[in-house]
Amino acid sequence: MGAHLKADPAIQGAESHLSKLQDALKSDLAQAAVDIAGIVDPTPISDARHWLRNEPG
Repeated sequence: MGAHLKADPAIQGAESHLSKLQDALKSDLAQAAVDIAGIVDPTPISDARHWLRNEPG
């Protein structure tokens, strides 16, 4: 029934955009978890985890 919708370029574009947004959300949630860990455990290890997640590249 929905096979013709999957071939629609607008649907494919929206699915691609949604996938990118989901990836960004996962990354933001992971960063928030690292930040919370830094509040709970304010040691250099938590700082290093934060720094490693923010490395460019």
